[in-house]
Amino acid sequence: MNKQEFQTSKEATWRNHLARHAANGKSIAGFCRDEAISQANFHIWRTKLANGTNERAAAPTLASTFIDLGGDAVLTITRR
Repeated sequence: MNKQEFQTSKEATWRNHLARHAANGKSIAGFCRDEAISQANFHIWRTKLANGTNERAAAPTLASTFIDLGGDAVLTITRR
């Protein structure tokens, strides 16, 4: 199993945990205790999946600033 398949598997596992929690009506503490999962991980994955983020999407973005030097010249500065 490669890294992408492993990440997809983890996401599917946590989506399943969250769906079962929503369906059973238990408190988070009670659900996590019964499922032997960490409450911290429950909250992390609930937030991660609600925001549509995952580790593959965490790549830094580049910001570009364009400076008009007049005429036909343009200077581009790219920052990470």
